[in-house]
Amino acid sequence: MSIDTWVSWWRDGDLVTDETQYFPDRRKSQSVLKIDKLLRSHLLAVYSCEVSNSKLQPPLVVRVAIDMYLRPLHVELVGNNTEFSAGKKYNVTCTCKGSRPPAMITWWKLCVMVDSKESAKHRE
Repeated sequence: MSIDTWVSWWRDGDLVTDETQYFPDRRKSQSVLKIDKLLRSHLLAVYSCEVSNSKLQPPLVVRVAIDMYLRPLHVELVGNNTEFSAGKKYNVTCTCKGSRPPAMITWWKLCVMVDSKESAKHRE
């Protein structure tokens, strides 16, 4: 590689940086992309590293897509009543939004997870 080697990083088609370091003793060029803090807005963003040493040929390109696990943004209990009385039957639903992958919702009673079959019995 020569000093005329260009390395650039792009995000979804927009230039992020074209700062390139050249190491003549190793005949190597590099560009480091550092993302200080991944945010929800980075989800499924595509970063491309493009390398070229000639304007006569298209650059070599490698891409990486950002995929992340995301915590729920909102969890809510939805029921047909906010006050409960002993001996009566109630339907309460837990809804969750914004998680990736979809959240696994479990129910607990006195520090013990309620079995899904038991939970289904209580819904009938």
